[in-house]
Amino acid sequence: LSSGGAGLSLGIPTSWGTILEPSFEWRHANYVTGNPSLAEFNSGDGYTLALASTFPVAEHVNLDLRGYFRRGEAAANFQAFDQWVLEAALSYEFASPIPAVAQNWTISPYARAIRTTFDAPNPSVDPFVRDASNEWLAGVTLETPISATFGITTTIQYDRTYSTLPNYRQNNLSILSGPTARF
Repeated sequence: LSSGGAGLSLGIPTSWGTILEPSFEWRHANYVTGNPSLAEFNSGDGYTLALASTFPVAEHVNLDLRGYFRRGEAAANFQAFDQWVLEAALSYEFASPIPAVAQNWTISPYARAIRTTFDAPNPSVDPFVRDASNEWLAGVTLETPISATFGITTTIQYDRTYSTLPNYRQNNLSILSGPTARF
């Protein structure tokens, strides 16, 4: 595996007190190892064009919005795809309920919608049906720093995927929690 890429992002101040952040990224991945493998189908270029912004709603409340288009090209057309994504999160920062912890905590409910369409049917899955998926996610993340460097982050997320292929459909509830470190 070898990969590389480049990107560019800009921060454009607006008159309404936020910054618009357009960005573009190109990435190339090469899975050719010298020995024939199915991973070689994934070799290709990826392009992402995005626009993001954070809107201050109140003193400790921010609305984060992001939308992007991703094009994935691959050696095999059944691995090439177009993807559209819209994301939103409302973050509220508040004082820790633990008096010994000086860092603020943050709770962020969020939602994401993803539309992915592949260029051609995958012959190993269903040679007659091209995969097109709609994915909806909603959840909440709680960031609880316990020092300037370490903390715990917990996420509860519901994920629902509708696909033209039944083996890619899902209905999932996840609860994730673990340590975080900031350097």
